[in-house]
Amino acid sequence: MQIATLIDMAKKRSGMTLGEMAAEIGISQNRITEWKKGQHQPPAGVLAFFAEKAGLNVAETVMEVEKTLDPRFSQIWERALGNLRAAGIAATVTMAPLTSSAIEAVSRVVKS
Repeated sequence: MQIATLIDMAKKRSGMTLGEMAAEIGISQNRITEWKKGQHQPPAGVLAFFAEKAGLNVAETVMEVEKTLDPRFSQIWERALGNLRAAGIAATVTMAPLTSSAIEAVSRVVKS
């Protein structure tokens, strides 16, 4: 994901202006414009801010953007992203039986 895309998604989803987002993170609006143009790169914490405003998974989004910023490290970010997604799948598979059991337990309580 490109930084400009992330910023646009954050702006749209949050309903905030670039100026409002800039004020919230304590920078000038011009800095955000520079990031959008690719003139500078925001730190990971700022990427996390935009991801949260966009309603996206923060860790995945930061990794997706970071892997586009410096080709020397893109494979590291890609592996980390793969590991994160694999862990999420494993957790879902592990939790699925628990979720079904919980739904059944709630159904029994509601019926009684």
